[in-house]
Amino acid sequence: MFGKKGELDVDNGQRRGDRFGREIGVVYCDGINVNEKVMNNHLATILTEYCDISEFSSKNWAKPYC
Repeated sequence: MFGKKGELDVDNGQRRGDRFGREIGVVYCDGINVNEKVMNNHLATILTEYCDISEFSSKNWAKPYC
């Protein structure tokens, strides 16, 4: 678990973050798209009201939910 390389690709359409000031984006762990994994395993949901501004809404892992 430790010693992995983590990366965040911040969503250009949501640069200001959410209402709590959190960054919105895709998380990668050792090159694996964590967002895709949690969506495919039904462990998270996408708030559809942000689909029209998200740069990721057209990605294969997000498209079915947007």
